[in-house]
Amino acid sequence: MYRVLALAVAGPLVATVRFHRVEVRVSQEKRNAIAKYLSDNMSGLQIEQKHDFDRGAQTFKVHAVDGSRLLKVSDEFISDNDILDILRRFDQWKLTDTLLREKQLGILATENGLETFDRD
Repeated sequence: MYRVLALAVAGPLVATVRFHRVEVRVSQEKRNAIAKYLSDNMSGLQIEQKHDFDRGAQTFKVHAVDGSRLLKVSDEFISDNDILDILRRFDQWKLTDTLLREKQLGILATENGLETFDRD
């Protein structure tokens, strides 16, 4: 039974897996570009990354001497924009200034701009 099922869906599964790999690679390149942007614009501070599945966002924790800063970038924003557009918007929104100023709150970047949220 298992072999017949696998044969029946093997074609679409292969196409989905190939598409998924390309999407993951592009997303990883974007996440790496965001981490580099933060590091370059925040004096080479250490950046920790992980995914927040509940919020549907990539988390970037910036470790500074006076405490950490928290940035979450929505998955939708990452997938809908290319790297140059993401970084251009970060500059327009003055993201690094906002992160440096907000020690107690997190920052969420979406298509609508920057929002603050309680860090809990």
